[in-house]
Amino acid sequence: MSNLSDFNPRPTEEAFIPFEPHSNARHEVIDNHVITSTGASRHHSLITANLTALLNFALLGQSAEVYTTNMRVKLLAEDAFAYPDVVVCAHDPQFLQGEFADMLLNPSVMIEVISPSTELLDRVTKLAHYRMLDSVQDYLLVAQNMPRIERYSRTQLGWLYVDKMGLDRMVDIPSLDIQLNLADIYAKIQFSGEWWR
Repeated sequence: MSNLSDFNPRPTEEAFIPFEPHSNARHEVIDNHVITSTGASRHHSLITANLTALLNFALLGQSAEVYTTNMRVKLLAEDAFAYPDVVVCAHDPQFLQGEFADMLLNPSVMIEVISPSTELLDRVTKLAHYRMLDSVQDYLLVAQNMPRIERYSRTQLGWLYVDKMGLDRMVDIPSLDIQLNLADIYAKIQFSGEWWR
C-alpha cells in the first residue's frame, strides 16, 4: 500500500496496520476516519517528555507502566484505535492477540496535549471514545499556550470534571493516587504574562 487512499471508503485494522511501520507519520482510525499526525511543536514535545518523566518517577516501584506517543490503544468501536500522547496502564497490561499484539486493551490513564489542530478531536471525539473503555479512570487534557490541565475522572456517580490553572497548582490523578505540580509539567516553557505565576 502506498497511500491513504487505499483505505477508502472505510479503513480496517487488517488493511491499515501493516501500513504503519513503513509510514513517516502516525495514523489513528476513529469514527471511520484516518487522522494523520506528522510531528509536534516544541511545547508539545517538552510537555509530553515532562509528563512521562514525572509519571515514571511518581510510580517508581509500582507495577504501573507509562507509555509515550507510540503506544497504540484499541478503542471499543470496530476498527478504531488511537495514539494518546501519554498512557498509563496501572495493572497488568493486556494486548490484542495475533498480528496486532502491540495494541493496548486496558489503559488506566489517557493524556492528550492539546494542539490547535487537534483540540476539537481531543475534547469531544476522543473524550467520548476513551470514556467508553471500562479500564480508563482518568483523562487529562493539557494545554500548551497556558498552564492549564483539565481532568475527567470516573466516579460511582459518573464523570467528574476538574480544571486546574496556574503554575502554582497541583493536579491529582485519583486512579494512580498521585499529584503532579503544574510547574514541573510545564518546566522550560515560558508563557507570556506574569499572572500565570
